[in-house]
Amino acid sequence: MLNSYRIYSGYAQGASHIAKDMPCEDFAASYEGQNIAIVVISDGHGDKNCFRSAKGASIACNSAIEKTRDVFEHDDEAVSALVNSPKRVITELEKSIIWLWNKKVQEDLSEFPITEEELKELDVRIADTLRSGNKLNKVYGCTLIMAVLLEECWFAIQIGDGSCVSIHENGIYSRKIPADSEGCVGNRSTSICGSEAFENFRYYYGTNLPDAVFVASDGVEESFDENGLNKCYYSIASIIKSNDHQISDQKMREILNKISNGGSGDDVSIACIINNNREIRKPLATSKQIAEKMNQLYSTLRDVEERYTELQNKKKELEAIVRNLDTVTEQLTELSNQFVSAKTIKKNVDQYWKNVGAEVEDLPEIMEYEPIIKRKIEK
Repeated sequence: MLNSYRIYSGYAQGASHIAKDMPCEDFAASYEGQNIAIVVISDGHGDKNCFRSAKGASIACNSAIEKTRDVFEHDDEAVSALVNSPKRVITELEKSIIWLWNKKVQEDLSEFPITEEELKELDVRIADTLRSGNKLNKVYGCTLIMAVLLEECWFAIQIGDGSCVSIHENGIYSRKIPADSEGCVGNRSTSICGSEAFENFRYYYGTNLPDAVFVASDGVEESFDENGLNKCYYSIASIIKSNDHQISDQKMREILNKISNGGSGDDVSIACIINNNREIRKPLATSKQIAEKMNQLYSTLRDVEERYTELQNKKKELEAIVRNLDTVTEQLTELSNQFVSAKTIKKNVDQYWKNVGAEVEDLPEIMEYEPIIKRKIEK
């Protein structure tokens, strides 16, 4: 069944890193087996004390794929165990990824010991700590997000910032992994190198396979608002579904560079799994987004109505006021039509979200309001 899915993974050096002659610290990787699809990204910490984070990100992605394959390709009972006890299997996988990442980091340190040249830019205290052989894995610090699709279920794990967005057949774009509201605040992020890495991992497990799932670094996430990010993923899905791998990779390189240049300026990485046999629906507007538009429209409508009333009272005084009133009346009529239409859309959208059990944004005062000028709206 998984042969109907296509996968992609890619990363690009950020505009700000290019300007500062800094290496790309993002990495992305993917794997496609007979009954499994894996996509993973990692974002190295943009901190001078994490001067090998680019290598740490590469190690993290490869370790995650290696351990996931070990579990689900070499154990015939692994999928059944996952279905019966997802928390146990997923948390054990997280532990094994952390262990393998640290093992590979130690191997890299043995082959390439930290040099004085690397230490010269650091604070004396931190440099002395590293010279003493303590906290060496910190210099490889990075985040990790991985999504795994199997025939019967799927799951995603995450430590640090960035996002995992799944797209479902009803047009809903969801962030299934719980947010890390304490460990990821501002420029701070939890890390696979931390002593509490296991406690800081979060995960999602489900049996309803998505039509597509995207994992991306914060450089991508911070380049858009939520609606813009969803539209970006919809466009990417369309590109990957309608082109061969070579053309898709070429177009994605252009997109990744545009995202960084026109957005965060940070390194960017995206990996995704897309069902090639199903239509990827455009993202639906949420009740909150409609409510925000309604608030803006209501505020503008009331302002124009106030001007309308004021000008109407002075209509007999000056001919110029009459001309101005005609302009405002036309604007008010258009706004009133938009407002009435928006109320209808709001009711329909809210009813849809209520039917699927989602919360809606109530606007009782706005929804009960009737504009001064009423005009029949053609259906």
